[in-house]
Amino acid sequence: MKVKILLIIICLITVECCLAQNPRQYKSWNPATDTLKVLEGQYWPFEVKDYYDRLPAAAEHIVRKEVWNLSKNSAGLQLRFQTNASEIVVKYIVSGTLQFPHMPATGVSGIDLYAKTIDGERAWSAGRYSFGDTIIYRFNNLTVTDRHVNNREYILYLPLYNSVKWMEITVPKLSLFKTIPARKDRLWYNHSGDAPGRFGMDKYLTRN
Repeated sequence: MKVKILLIIICLITVECCLAQNPRQYKSWNPATDTLKVLEGQYWPFEVKDYYDRLPAAAEHIVRKEVWNLSKNSAGLQLRFQTNASEIVVKYIVSGTLQFPHMPATGVSGIDLYAKTIDGERAWSAGRYSFGDTIIYRFNNLTVTDRHVNNREYILYLPLYNSVKWMEITVPKLSLFKTIPARKDRLWYNHSGDAPGRFGMDKYLTRN
């Protein structure tokens, strides 16, 4: 009996040592430091004050304060990338309140991840999340439901009612990962769906 217990202890120690010497490795992508323009939904992408803003810095002194504050929210902003990873982890920090009295944190500060299926349709990816100083979304077993697509395209929708200060997307190191440049026809819009010109700023601000 003692010999069996001793053998079990030795096996457990060996396994623990192997795991410690060979930890699973990951690689991360910070959209704000990418050399490509990858953030979609900005009308003036090269004139913003902060990377995830929706209005250019010059608009702060043109529009009403309420409009400027709303433009700091990332509603309508999105990122696209391709990967064959079975696991995607999204970490980010926001500057505002995580939730409202009438709306949970998932609605105010949460994200949505959609995968492009073999039929070209968008399939919502369910993830586990935790809200704190750093918000973390974990999407696991992503390749199980669509094995026919090796390097799937994903679109990540940013929080509706909060301002993103920092974001990082992580996948296993051996996975394929490719960023997709922003499409030029995906322009900024406000919460009511109005085009930027409705604010009358076109004559004051230049567009890229």
